[in-house]
This record gives sequence, structure tokens and C-alpha cells, in this order.
Amino acid sequence: MRRTTVTVNAKSLLLIACCLSRAAADTAPLRRVMDLGAPNSTVACTWNGVQLLDDVTWAPQPAYAFMGRGEEAPGPGPIDRDILRTVRKLTVEEKVGQLAQIQVGQLVDCNGDLNETAVDYWVGKWKVGSFLETPANHGGRYNWYSPKRFAAFTDAVQRLALKRGAKIPVIWGLDSVRGANY
Repeated sequence: MRRTTVTVNAKSLLLIACCLSRAAADTAPLRRVMDLGAPNSTVACTWNGVQLLDDVTWAPQPAYAFMGRGEEAPGPGPIDRDILRTVRKLTVEEKVGQLAQIQVGQLVDCNGDLNETAVDYWVGKWKVGSFLETPANHGGRYNWYSPKRFAAFTDAVQRLALKRGAKIPVIWGLDSVRGANY
């Protein structure tokens, strides 16, 4: 395996760091800038004699291309057919419900516990397909800022949702502007 050392200045440091993190992007510009050599070689980035990044294995991936005029998109694969079969079985009400996302506070009782009746209401009656956020934002007696508690909460919601209606797993959305601290 060939090892290439690239010495960078302050201006090019950001460019190289960005390029290395985007291995799936178009590889030609990066190859020209860094002269990386053959695929599967390693690259070390140094600045003033100090190695800045761990050695990176150069394994370019093919880039995606847009279809041209007159080209047709490939048909659905086996997984897609399974999904299409499920969607065809849904009523209009269930399809609309799958598009809805309800704030998780609707599922927490005044003690901070999961309200199973509320899950049944939102998933059963309204066919809701997604919930947003964490119960930590809603107080209660429990410290929800724990991965274990949050996982138990989402698992319970998922288990209840899979018993009702179309039996489609719910999607969980997280709004992590300041980082996911739960």
C-alpha cells in the first residue's frame, strides 16, 4: 500500500479536510489537488511537520449522475415493491396520518410517564406516523436525559404503534439545535 504525505498551509487545510470527508463526491478535483495516487493508498496530512489527521485510506466511490433527457428511471427494486404493496393497502385516512408528526408532549401524562391511552388515540384514531422530540422537554418526575430511558420510551411507543392499524413503525424526529442531550 502506498502512503502519500501532503504538506498543507493554513488556507488549504480546510479544503483538504472537507475533501477528505467527502470521499463519495467527484474524485477528480481532489486527486488533482493532492496527487493521491492509486485507490486504497493512504494519505497523511501534515502542517509544519505535525500530522493533522489520521491516515486516511483513499477509496473513491462512484459519484451519482443525473439522468439525461430521454432516460428513464429504473423501476422499483424488491424492497420498493414490498413498500408499494403496504401503501396500496392503506386507506386515504391512514396515508394522511402517515404524513402527520405530533409533538411527543401529547404522549406524556402529568407525572412524566408514557400515557398509553394517548398513544392509542393518536396512532389508532388519527393514524399518526411520526412523533417529534423527547419527553425530557415536558418535565415530570423522571430524568429523561438518559439514553436508556429515552430508548425505553421510544420502544414502548413503537411496540404500541405496531399493534394498531396499518402496523407501520413510527418515525421519530429529533430537533437537536443545541445537540442531542438525552
